[in-house]
Amino acid sequence: METTPALLESPSSCEQWAVLPGITWETYGAILEELEGRRVFLTYDNGLLEIMSPSFRHESYAVLIGQMIDLLTMELGLPIRSGRSTTFRRRDLHRGLEPDNCYWIENEPRVRGRLTFDPEVDPPPDLAIEIEVSRRALDRLSIYAALGVPEIWRCDGQRLIMCRRQEDGSYGVLPRSPALPMLPPEQVLHFLHRFETMDETAWKRAFRDWVRAEVLPRPGNPPD
Repeated sequence: METTPALLESPSSCEQWAVLPGITWETYGAILEELEGRRVFLTYDNGLLEIMSPSFRHESYAVLIGQMIDLLTMELGLPIRSGRSTTFRRRDLHRGLEPDNCYWIENEPRVRGRLTFDPEVDPPPDLAIEIEVSRRALDRLSIYAALGVPEIWRCDGQRLIMCRRQEDGSYGVLPRSPALPMLPPEQVLHFLHRFETMDETAWKRAFRDWVRAEVLPRPGNPPD
């Protein structure tokens, strides 16, 4: 008997997702190819495939947090490599997903200049961003842990939880990001809320000004 996939829609986010059971690794790969170029997130976990269409709110938070990281690292001159929503999958684990944003920071030199990602050779991103404005069907954190991603930021617009992978594979909550400790979660949320009353260009300038005033070393002040 054919199983009807679950399809939910959150009234607050207008996000839709479907879960398909009994999907082989080969079928997962074929669906990835078929949907290439479309803004659809696929999460695969041992035969279960979740297909999620993000809302405008979801995409807005992802873009804004990404712009904060981009502006911060540019002002600091911190080498970084962005992976955006690259698909990370490993056949040996039968797992795969796309983050909302991802970055190599500590491991940036190992992927510098590369235009393809090989999980057999390249390290996973040091930081992944997860926007959680609606409930997801599959446990994405366990997939990140299996893939070896050391740090996750989880944001629903009201909270930002910064998590670090533990030895047992779980993620523990930390007050600040190990990868970007100069950007506390309360400032990320502050600027997300400021965006509600500002145009995007003015908002980026305001965040840049905050970085220059509060993060960059000031003349005459020794570094901490």
